[in-house]
Amino acid sequence: MTMGNMNKKNCCFLYGDDSVSANIRKDGLIKAYFRGRQPDITVFDGNGSYEEYRNALEGQSLFSTDTAVVIKNPPMLKRANHSEKEEKKQAAFLELLKGLPEETLLIILFEGKPDKRTKFVKSLLSLRHRGVPAQRHVGHRRE
Repeated sequence: MTMGNMNKKNCCFLYGDDSVSANIRKDGLIKAYFRGRQPDITVFDGNGSYEEYRNALEGQSLFSTDTAVVIKNPPMLKRANHSEKEEKKQAAFLELLKGLPEETLLIILFEGKPDKRTKFVKSLLSLRHRGVPAQRHVGHRRE
């Protein structure tokens, strides 16, 4: 699995225990990224497969060229153990993120604390949004 800082402006990973603040932050990111234009928004709420995520990220709406994909509590972050097959899917997903067009914004929201020991989470934590670290503790203060 490829690691390292992807430094993507159109990918953001938010996590924390305060879902209200996370949703406010998500809405603000969408509004700021698209500068007030209304994108076509696809939301996965605790479900979805890698293929469904890929289709949403690669597909383009007939009504808008701007697309926002929000993945809330993805199953891939909830599972403790990952098989080799799962790791390959995660690597392919990260490769997909590297090539996202500017018209597409991805926001991954995770309630709680992700397991920072996994390669996949480390890669997600390296995502950036406009130069601001994406691993914001929503609703928490850093000490």
